[in-house]
Amino acid sequence: MNASQDGKDFDFIVIGAGAAGCLLANRLSKDPAARVALIEAGPSDLNFPINVKTTLPIGNVFLLPHARYNWQHAYSGGPEVNGRQIPCPRGKLFGGCTSVNGTVYMRGHPTDYDEWDALENDGWDYQNVLAHYKRHENYVGRASSFHGTGGELDVQNPAKTTRSRTPSSKRLSRPAISATTISTAHDRTVLGF
Repeated sequence: MNASQDGKDFDFIVIGAGAAGCLLANRLSKDPAARVALIEAGPSDLNFPINVKTTLPIGNVFLLPHARYNWQHAYSGGPEVNGRQIPCPRGKLFGGCTSVNGTVYMRGHPTDYDEWDALENDGWDYQNVLAHYKRHENYVGRASSFHGTGGELDVQNPAKTTRSRTPSSKRLSRPAISATTISTAHDRTVLGF
């Protein structure tokens, strides 16, 4: 698809500057001949006060009520949830949902991928999908056969990170870290941190 801006064509237009959109635009732009446009409806997450709110473990809750940063989707529940409206925060800023969900990185359960493959969705088995996850990861931590390094997306386990943090950020994040069970993929439990 070609679209023009200032009389110049784009070869690719990526809509949404969340983690996936930024990763895709980055990969497409590695070809020096390709012109890539990355379009985001919301503001940058690099400027004050958003940058403070997206880097503090609790800061994201201050972004959720604002339509400027959150699409504010809600699911209309059926009888299983007594007809409640269930909020589903979706980021509307550079960084996307990663900027409003506390930068939680979580993969699906391995058996879900294997079930999709068994339903004739070839290539969706866990081992195949794991290779794609590893390709885009830049895991900060000990080498692991379940995480990649050198990819575009920094991933770390907050309970095991060796990065220096301020005393206040350690105090703020300690309850969330201790409340989270983090397991490894070899026991086929959910990966997420």
